Amino acid sequence: MIFWKILLAHVLTDFVLQPDHLAQNKGKVTVLLIHSLIFFLLSVVILLPTFSYQTIAALVFLGLFHGFVDYFKNVIQKRTGKSHWGYFLGDQVLHVLGIGTV
Repeated sequence: MIFWKILLAHVLTDFVLQPDHLAQNKGKVTVLLIHSLIFFLLSVVILLPTFSYQTIAALVFLGLFHGFVDYFKNVIQKRTGKSHWGYFLGDQVLHVLGIGTV
């Protein structure tokens, strides 16, 4: 059940609560931190009924992991000079694998 709640937070963060400004500027560290913080805080709110220190530690890790995945996708896109659906798909698969692993 926790997996689905964190996945919900991820979907809301990446597709509902992410304005174009954040999506287009993920090459900037501050934008990645804001995006990761939104994911973390939303996850905390969704998981509040099952709050524990282990949950917070897992969410901190996932928030950082989320930011790193987005950062490296951005680096690859800049180096290749194009945006490709495969980058998006790989990004999403890594996010889901990270959530599943934690």
